[in-house]
Amino acid sequence: MRDPLKRTYFIFLAAIVLTFSLGLPAFAATYYVDGSAAGDGGNGSQSSPKKYIKSGIGLMSPGDTLIIKSGTYTGQSNMMCNDSGWSWDGIPGGSASSYTTIRAEVDFGVIIDAQQAANRVPVYLSGPSYVKLEGLIFKNAGSGTSSSNCRLDYPSHCKIIKCGAVDGGIYNFYLHGEPPSNSSQYNLLEDCFAWGRARYHFILGGDWADYTLNQYNILRRCVARYDKSEENSNENAGCFTVYYGVNNYFQNCISIDGSDPGSCFAGVMKAFYGANGSQNFIVDSCIVLNNVDGTLNWENASTGTQLKNSVFFGQLRGGQWYTPPASSTIKVENCLFGNLGPGSDPNGVGLNIEDKAQYVKNNIFYGISDVALIKADNGVDYNCFYNNGRNYSETNAGAHDITNKNPDGNGLSYLLRIESGSYLAGAGE
Repeated sequence: MRDPLKRTYFIFLAAIVLTFSLGLPAFAATYYVDGSAAGDGGNGSQSSPKKYIKSGIGLMSPGDTLIIKSGTYTGQSNMMCNDSGWSWDGIPGGSASSYTTIRAEVDFGVIIDAQQAANRVPVYLSGPSYVKLEGLIFKNAGSGTSSSNCRLDYPSHCKIIKCGAVDGGIYNFYLHGEPPSNSSQYNLLEDCFAWGRARYHFILGGDWADYTLNQYNILRRCVARYDKSEENSNENAGCFTVYYGVNNYFQNCISIDGSDPGSCFAGVMKAFYGANGSQNFIVDSCIVLNNVDGTLNWENASTGTQLKNSVFFGQLRGGQWYTPPASSTIKVENCLFGNLGPGSDPNGVGLNIEDKAQYVKNNIFYGISDVALIKADNGVDYNCFYNNGRNYSETNAGAHDITNKNPDGNGLSYLLRIESGSYLAGAGE
């Protein structure tokens, strides 16, 4: 008869061996940082915390967690960049089952302030993988390097959750892929917000020769308020931007109350901006509301753009595509374009699609100062037009388009939805 005790020991030892062989986080540690600590000599425990963020990170192994006590953290020892303000690889990567996590003890209670000092950046990481930042606020990036509040170079499977950024200079949040093979991919920014001075609030960047260096990234429930451009830049500027990317997804994001385009290019801030041929740029269930100027802009051979289930209301203009290729596919469905203008083309325009639309259906164009829809070559139908300067230019009306019903009073009680049982609810495809 077999000894049951030996069998138990065998199973226990086998479990230990399997745990270590698979690298599972059976013994992940938690460390603490408290800026009010008397010194930095603590061991990182809750009762003996480190004083500086970099010192706390220095204790970490893959899959560990660093909890930062509430407070404002300044000085180079609290910046997640190298001592010259450039990218830093000091955070150990985690795994799919156990992220390396740096988080605030209380959401938004931690402010990492670079104080606009030269070569000082709150977060500038090189090649992070399976790293999560949560509940932190980054502000006042210094000049001389990337001038970013939170920049990740070629990150993979990283998460930035419930973080804020203000006055980033050039960038507030920036995920960047780099040739020849360093991709920014499979990353998530969720419940984040950016405001103040910056050229770009949220930007995903790749390379002109290889769009796959910037792919499969998701921004969800992020909010941007464009208060002022980077000083004297005369550069393009935007709230949610993709440069040279493919298959990037924006869901439930909001660009709101933009007040000052400042010195950005042509004095126009782009609420959503697909730059230099970005492909499969998806805007789903988003809101652009009450920006002083603002536009939706895709340029230089952008293909596969989709706008759906979204509201674009109270800004300078709607969507504009520049030189899309012959193979371009553009879909716009279930959107509201309203109160756009004042002015005439390109201002005061709902959509200018440059003869490349494949599907423009079930949208409302309402209160647009000039033309609601320009150069949509096919796929136009089941849209509602009312109180526009003109409904169409170089576009054939859809067989089921509505031009004699005011959306206000026929189902559009709120900007975000059509009321069930209303006239408009039964008028779509």
